Amino acid sequence: MKTFLGYKRSDGKVGVRNHVLILPTSMCASDVARMVANNVKNTVAFNNQLGCSQVPSDQKYIMDVMAGYAANPNIYGTVIISLGCENCQMDLVEAAIKFLTNKPIKKFIIQEEQGSIRTVEKATRAAMKMVQEASLP
Repeated sequence: MKTFLGYKRSDGKVGVRNHVLILPTSMCASDVARMVANNVKNTVAFNNQLGCSQVPSDQKYIMDVMAGYAANPNIYGTVIISLGCENCQMDLVEAAIKFLTNKPIKKFIIQEEQGSIRTVEKATRAAMKMVQEASLP
């Protein structure tokens, strides 16, 4: 009998990695997302060069890509970080992700958290907690 050493997700999919995605909704949130990912082991982020000043078809495309990253079976859950004024607004990104998956989501808007430092602090704590949850059997 073969044993598969993977991670079953809440949406029924199975991954071989157990990461938490730190998802910047725009270029303006990418540095904060990178700082959070650097603070927490077992997280991944990317440098989003889009999310602002896009025509509707481009915005739809990048929203689908971000939601696809979050729905990837190797991702346990997602910490979304938004500046607060981009085209890819937090509620739109969250809705796009929830359309594809029911994985855990935590969200932070830099302008509402009163800056990058507070956002990094709060999002780091949330990411640490999510990584701990991901490691539970």
